[in-house]
Amino acid sequence: MVDIAYLGFSGDLSLNLIEKPFDELRDLLSAPYFPFDGVNEAGLAIGMAAVSPGDVPLDPELDTLGSLEIIRVVLDHAANVEEGLEIIQRYNIDFQGGPPIHYLIADALGNSVLFEYYQGEKYIYRNQTPWQHATNFLNASVKTPSGQCWRYDVMSERLQASQGRMSPETAMNLLKDVSQNNTQWSVVYDLSRHEIRVVMGKRYSNEYVLPLELKNP
Repeated sequence: MVDIAYLGFSGDLSLNLIEKPFDELRDLLSAPYFPFDGVNEAGLAIGMAAVSPGDVPLDPELDTLGSLEIIRVVLDHAANVEEGLEIIQRYNIDFQGGPPIHYLIADALGNSVLFEYYQGEKYIYRNQTPWQHATNFLNASVKTPSGQCWRYDVMSERLQASQGRMSPETAMNLLKDVSQNNTQWSVVYDLSRHEIRVVMGKRYSNEYVLPLELKNP
């Protein structure tokens, strides 16, 4: 999923793009390089959330990628959480032009990890349960995530009650219940049924279901 507002397109962009001159659409060619979340054919999913600054360390020996470009690289080259984590740590991450973010990565084998920067250090949180979740705060900055964000607490309660087992419909309802006024899309990457479920602009009665072809994990 890509927010094309970051490419200079407003929300009133006509759906009938074929009638627009190419020069007006040229920047859309950059869209695949700036994903906010996504899943690949190996069943490796990655998403991000804006957080407070974490003082990202810079290693002069490493190449530098933008905070969304690294998501593209992970989706292109990682088949599981360990590979995704190794790729992220192979680069300096440049957050200029956008907010600081942290990354949640999950794979088709049930592994997941939350990766973030705080006070110049890297922090890696692996799932200790069959589920893992994150919202818009740095876990490394608090003693306990409980009570830091109402959205996080609602998800914690529901996931704990279900032991992480949710149907795609229940998962989308949970995203609906924790959505905000500025929520642009909600997406469920269903790695067991091989489906992607997307709702745009909080129109939860209008859900798109897309097939997801996976390689064997």
